[in-house]
Amino acid sequence: MRSPELPPRLESKRFILRDFTPSDRAAFVAYQMDERYRALYGTADNDSTRASSNALFDRFLAWQEEQPRRNFQVGIFDKSSGDLLGCVGLRGKDLPVDSAIFGIELSPTHWGRHRAAIEASTMMIAFGFRELDLASIMGVTASDNKRIARLADWFGAEVVA
Repeated sequence: MRSPELPPRLESKRFILRDFTPSDRAAFVAYQMDERYRALYGTADNDSTRASSNALFDRFLAWQEEQPRRNFQVGIFDKSSGDLLGCVGLRGKDLPVDSAIFGIELSPTHWGRHRAAIEASTMMIAFGFRELDLASIMGVTASDNKRIARLADWFGAEVVA
């Protein structure tokens, strides 16, 4: 994996994928604290869950400073409104230099926007192969996650375990 010279900022007609900034924290934590999101992970609405969301956001910011940079977790923003729709990433730490783990999540408000998930995934995967020189991109999810299974199937992914 090579590090691009500039931070990633990927644009389509409808979306911008870019590194998070400190001003994005409130929107990120808010969607992670949504009761529908917490239900996926069985977490409570409490200070500990909020602290975990903040720590995750801090990790995303810290990854931006690493050299070489092996982890790219960026926000998915609506181009017209600037709203945070979710995040998407490629994480290569502890993997061979030409491999990364792909991940995507949409905020509960945007669940069901399959075209948004496909568009953001397409941009991030292309970034991985073209800009980072990846040879393989893998994804890991719970076997009963129907939304992700449908997205993976659309991309032609194959189940290996």
